[in-house]
Amino acid sequence: MSKRVELLQEAIELTSGDRNRDYGDPYENHCTIACIFNAMTGHSLTAADIVKVHIATKMARMRTSPGKDDNYIDLMAYAGILKECEDELRNAKAARTTMWSVLTSFLRATRGATR
Repeated sequence: MSKRVELLQEAIELTSGDRNRDYGDPYENHCTIACIFNAMTGHSLTAADIVKVHIATKMARMRTSPGKDDNYIDLMAYAGILKECEDELRNAKAARTTMWSVLTSFLRATRGATR
């Protein structure tokens, strides 16, 4: 088995096993981190932004410890978590847009019916 596949398998086991059990759903966990960070700093980072910070941390660590497997494993795991967070954010935005569209249509129809 190649080193790449070995590291990917370990990333899969960590994100779907121990770490998932320890920290819960990755999207929800990163939403919580974003809320805490935003409250502390006044910023408005999303869950995806927080994952990007974790990726940046791993990349910085790779610079000083390029042979450490843990950095590569976590980087692979964060790439998957980032995709999930971006999908969740996109789905939430689409749901808000749909809800707003339905509400707007309802209000238009209601106004027309009361005239």
